[in-house]
Amino acid sequence: MEERKYADLRLDVDQDDKLATEVTIDGNKITPPENYLIGKITKVDNGMLVEFVKKQPQYPKTYEECCEVLWFRLGDNIDNIEGYKSNLLEQLQILLICRDAYWKIAGEQMRLRKLWKPDWCNENKLKYCIECSFGTIDKTVSIVNGCFLAFPTAEMRDAFSENFKELIEQCKELL
Repeated sequence: MEERKYADLRLDVDQDDKLATEVTIDGNKITPPENYLIGKITKVDNGMLVEFVKKQPQYPKTYEECCEVLWFRLGDNIDNIEGYKSNLLEQLQILLICRDAYWKIAGEQMRLRKLWKPDWCNENKLKYCIECSFGTIDKTVSIVNGCFLAFPTAEMRDAFSENFKELIEQCKELL
Protein backbone atom coordinates (compact mmCIF):
# COMPACT_ATOMS: atom_id res chain seq x y z
CA MET A 1 0.00 0.00 0.00
CA GLU A 2 1.38 3.37 -1.02
CA GLU A 3 1.76 6.00 1.70
CA ARG A 4 -0.01 9.31 0.98
CA LYS A 5 2.10 12.40 0.79
CA TYR A 6 0.22 15.58 1.67
CA ALA A 7 1.24 18.95 0.27
CA ASP A 8 0.40 21.63 2.82
CA LEU A 9 -0.95 24.82 1.34
CA ARG A 10 -1.11 26.80 4.58
CA LEU A 11 0.83 27.00 7.82
CA ASP A 12 -0.11 25.11 10.97
CA VAL A 13 -3.31 26.06 12.81
CA ASP A 14 -1.41 27.09 15.94
CA GLN A 15 -0.12 30.14 14.07
CA ASP A 16 -3.15 32.38 14.70
CA ASP A 17 -1.90 35.17 12.48
CA LYS A 18 -2.12 32.82 9.49
CA LEU A 19 -5.78 31.85 9.99
CA ALA A 20 -8.03 32.99 7.15
CA THR A 21 -11.65 33.99 6.67
CA GLU A 22 -11.56 33.06 2.99
CA VAL A 23 -9.14 31.30 0.62
CA THR A 24 -9.19 30.83 -3.16
CA ILE A 25 -7.21 27.89 -4.53
CA ASP A 26 -7.25 26.84 -8.20
CA GLY A 27 -10.31 29.04 -8.71
CA ASN A 28 -12.22 27.40 -5.85
CA LYS A 29 -13.35 29.78 -3.13
CA ILE A 30 -13.33 28.24 0.35
CA THR A 31 -15.20 29.98 3.16
CA PRO A 32 -15.50 28.60 6.70
CA PRO A 33 -18.76 28.04 8.59
CA GLU A 34 -19.97 30.77 10.97
CA ASN A 35 -17.64 31.34 13.95
CA TYR A 36 -14.79 29.42 12.31
CA LEU A 37 -11.60 30.32 10.44
CA ILE A 38 -9.65 28.32 7.89
CA GLY A 39 -6.62 26.87 9.60
CA LYS A 40 -4.89 24.53 7.19
CA ILE A 41 -5.56 23.22 3.70
CA THR A 42 -3.86 20.04 2.51
CA LYS A 43 -3.97 18.59 -1.02
CA VAL A 44 -5.11 14.98 -0.77
CA ASP A 45 -5.14 12.73 -3.85
CA ASN A 46 -7.83 14.36 -6.04
CA GLY A 47 -9.15 16.84 -3.49
CA MET A 48 -8.36 19.01 -0.50
CA LEU A 49 -8.58 18.51 3.22
CA VAL A 50 -9.66 21.73 4.95
CA GLU A 51 -9.21 22.16 8.69
CA PHE A 52 -11.38 24.75 10.40
CA VAL A 53 -10.48 26.42 13.69
CA LYS A 54 -13.17 27.79 16.00
CA LYS A 55 -12.87 31.55 16.48
CA GLN A 56 -11.94 32.55 19.99
CA PRO A 57 -14.65 34.80 21.42
CA GLN A 58 -13.62 38.37 22.06
CA TYR A 59 -14.79 39.53 25.45
CA PRO A 60 -14.91 43.19 26.49
CA LYS A 61 -11.99 44.19 28.68
CA THR A 62 -13.23 47.53 30.01
CA TYR A 63 -16.36 49.04 31.49
CA GLU A 64 -16.67 51.25 28.40
CA GLU A 65 -16.62 48.22 26.07
CA CYS A 66 -19.25 46.50 28.24
CA CYS A 67 -21.48 49.56 27.94
CA GLU A 68 -21.14 49.32 24.16
CA VAL A 69 -22.20 45.65 24.23
CA LEU A 70 -25.33 46.59 26.21
CA TRP A 71 -25.96 49.78 24.20
CA PHE A 72 -25.71 51.62 27.50
CA ARG A 73 -24.50 55.22 27.37
CA LEU A 74 -21.67 56.06 29.72
CA GLY A 75 -22.79 58.16 32.63
CA ASP A 76 -26.47 57.14 32.39
CA ASN A 77 -27.47 57.44 36.05
CA ILE A 78 -24.28 55.67 37.11
CA ASP A 79 -22.97 58.49 39.26
CA ASN A 80 -26.27 59.40 40.90
CA ILE A 81 -25.81 56.98 43.79
CA GLU A 82 -25.71 58.83 47.09
CA GLY A 83 -25.71 57.94 50.73
CA TYR A 84 -24.29 55.10 52.73
CA LYS A 85 -21.37 53.34 50.96
CA SER A 86 -22.27 55.12 47.71
CA ASN A 87 -18.79 54.53 46.25
CA LEU A 88 -19.05 50.77 46.88
CA LEU A 89 -22.54 50.68 45.38
CA GLU A 90 -21.31 52.55 42.29
CA GLN A 91 -18.55 49.95 41.87
CA LEU A 92 -21.11 47.15 42.28
CA GLN A 93 -23.31 48.74 39.61
CA ILE A 94 -20.34 48.90 37.22
CA LEU A 95 -19.59 45.24 37.99
CA LEU A 96 -23.24 44.35 37.30
CA ILE A 97 -23.12 46.13 33.92
CA CYS A 98 -19.93 44.26 33.00
CA ARG A 99 -21.39 40.93 34.09
CA ASP A 100 -24.56 41.53 32.08
CA ALA A 101 -22.48 42.36 28.99
CA TYR A 102 -20.83 38.95 29.31
CA TRP A 103 -24.24 37.33 29.85
CA LYS A 104 -25.47 39.03 26.67
CA ILE A 105 -22.49 37.64 24.73
CA ALA A 106 -23.19 34.17 26.18
CA GLY A 107 -26.83 34.43 25.14
CA GLU A 108 -25.79 35.37 21.60
CA GLN A 109 -23.28 32.50 21.43
CA MET A 110 -25.97 30.07 22.59
CA ARG A 111 -28.59 31.67 20.28
CA LEU A 112 -30.95 32.27 23.22
CA ARG A 113 -32.23 35.62 21.89
CA LYS A 114 -31.80 37.01 25.40
CA LEU A 115 -29.20 37.31 28.13
CA TRP A 116 -27.90 34.02 29.46
CA LYS A 117 -28.85 33.62 33.13
CA PRO A 118 -27.87 30.84 35.49
CA ASP A 119 -30.67 28.38 36.20
CA TRP A 120 -30.10 27.64 39.86
CA CYS A 121 -32.91 25.05 39.83
CA ASN A 122 -31.12 22.91 37.24
CA GLU A 123 -28.71 20.60 39.06
CA ASN A 124 -27.47 19.14 35.77
CA LYS A 125 -25.97 22.38 34.49
CA LEU A 126 -22.67 23.61 35.90
CA LYS A 127 -22.17 27.31 36.55
CA TYR A 128 -18.68 28.75 36.69
CA CYS A 129 -18.48 31.32 39.46
CA ILE A 130 -16.33 34.00 41.02
CA GLU A 131 -16.94 34.17 44.77
CA CYS A 132 -15.40 35.59 47.88
CA SER A 133 -14.56 33.12 50.61
CA PHE A 134 -12.68 34.10 53.78
CA GLY A 135 -11.71 37.40 52.15
CA THR A 136 -10.20 35.71 49.09
CA ILE A 137 -11.57 35.81 45.55
CA ASP A 138 -12.00 32.23 44.27
CA LYS A 139 -13.03 30.72 40.96
CA THR A 140 -15.50 27.94 41.67
CA VAL A 141 -17.97 25.62 40.00
CA SER A 142 -21.51 25.32 41.33
CA ILE A 143 -24.79 23.70 40.40
CA VAL A 144 -27.26 25.07 42.94
CA ASN A 145 -25.70 27.84 45.04
CA GLY A 146 -26.78 31.31 43.92
CA CYS A 147 -23.80 33.38 42.89
CA PHE A 148 -23.74 36.98 41.63
CA LEU A 149 -20.83 36.34 39.24
CA ALA A 150 -21.83 33.09 37.52
CA PHE A 151 -20.97 32.26 33.90
CA PRO A 152 -21.82 29.41 31.51
CA THR A 153 -18.19 28.41 30.81
CA ALA A 154 -14.90 28.37 32.67
CA GLU A 155 -13.34 30.28 29.77
CA MET A 156 -15.81 33.15 30.13
CA ARG A 157 -15.47 33.21 33.92
CA ASP A 158 -11.69 33.29 33.68
CA ALA A 159 -11.73 36.08 31.08
CA PHE A 160 -14.10 38.14 33.26
CA SER A 161 -11.96 37.50 36.33
CA GLU A 162 -8.82 38.63 34.54
CA ASN A 163 -10.38 41.67 32.86
CA PHE A 164 -12.16 42.98 35.97
CA LYS A 165 -9.83 41.76 38.71
CA GLU A 166 -9.56 45.18 40.42
CA LEU A 167 -13.30 45.86 40.27
CA ILE A 168 -14.07 42.42 41.72
CA GLU A 169 -11.57 43.06 44.50
CA GLN A 170 -13.25 46.41 45.31
CA CYS A 171 -16.66 44.70 45.56
CA LYS A 172 -15.63 41.48 47.28
CA GLU A 173 -17.42 42.29 50.55
CA LEU A 174 -20.71 42.16 48.59
CA LEU A 175 -19.96 38.90 46.75
